[in-house]
Amino acid sequence: MGRVIVTDTLLDDLADAISTVTGESTPMSIEDMTDAVEAVTPRTSGDITVSGRTVSVPSGYYASSTSKSVASGSATTPTTTITANPSISVDSATGVITATVSGSESVTPTVSAGYVSSGTAGTVSVSGSNTSSLSTESGKTVTPTTSQQTAVASGKYTTGAIIVDAMPSGTAGTPTATKGTVNNHSISVTPSVTNTSGYITGSTKTGTAVTVSASELVSGSETKTSNGTYNVTNLAELVVNVSGGGGGKNVQYVMGSASVRTNGYTSTGMSITVAKTGTYKVSWAGWRSSSQGTMGTNLYKNGSAGTNQQTFTNNYGQCITLNNQSYNSGDVLTLYATAGSTSRYMWVANLIIEEQ
Repeated sequence: MGRVIVTDTLLDDLADAISTVTGESTPMSIEDMTDAVEAVTPRTSGDITVSGRTVSVPSGYYASSTSKSVASGSATTPTTTITANPSISVDSATGVITATVSGSESVTPTVSAGYVSSGTAGTVSVSGSNTSSLSTESGKTVTPTTSQQTAVASGKYTTGAIIVDAMPSGTAGTPTATKGTVNNHSISVTPSVTNTSGYITGSTKTGTAVTVSASELVSGSETKTSNGTYNVTNLAELVVNVSGGGGGKNVQYVMGSASVRTNGYTSTGMSITVAKTGTYKVSWAGWRSSSQGTMGTNLYKNGSAGTNQQTFTNNYGQCITLNNQSYNSGDVLTLYATAGSTSRYMWVANLIIEEQ
């Protein structure tokens, strides 16, 4: 801090100045002057008041080294807190994120007692910005496929529109079915369809063969009591029960004759399919062409030989009758015969079945 240098010259000047101001002709003594000056509050510039009288201190009488100290003071550091909300922007073309913050606050320092050479109110300002970039994905068009696709990966910022193409239109071909051959009253059907371009792709698609049984397609049963031709569409069963004059009993027959020339039993071709389940009397005629060897006939049911073999050992011909034979509707009865040798003949005729 500055000091006041008290010299004799200064004191003389002060005395003259005081006399001029007060109009007194008797100046103050040097001792009074010294005491008065020492009582002045230290300062670095300005006038001095001595015993109620203001004395102007000429330039040059203040210095930095005197015996009188100036009371010290200090200014505290102004503090304040500024809260600024950043503004954020994103560059749509590059994905760059910019955060900008700015703000200001006026502050006044706190000054303690004493001499303070500097320290004034001021302004604290906050400003600045920073940037960061996201991973970007440019605009594109996605074409639909039969497999899954990722249009935009996670964490990507799109700089353009992501467009998914429309599904191309298409029309399925006309389905067709291939019919297999009938096997044991069943038939296999193989469906197929040819696709056209569009949302249906690929070549001909062939499905699994499906077996359809007759029982799944038709149902019901009808019984006919007279000969004729009948429509069996949608019928699972058609029973023909033609009366032979025996009170409505079923009679079936094969008229005519047949011959065989063989050493073993073979079919004569005379056959009847039983139309109605029941108990029957079966008859036919047989005769031989030679008296040599054993010759005979046999009635087969559904391809299996029966227990009714008839031999012609000692006679040339006879009529064979079998009673109480049980047959089911659909059983096939076929007359077999043997001549015992390829050089002889065996004849049969008139196979007849009559319900008993």
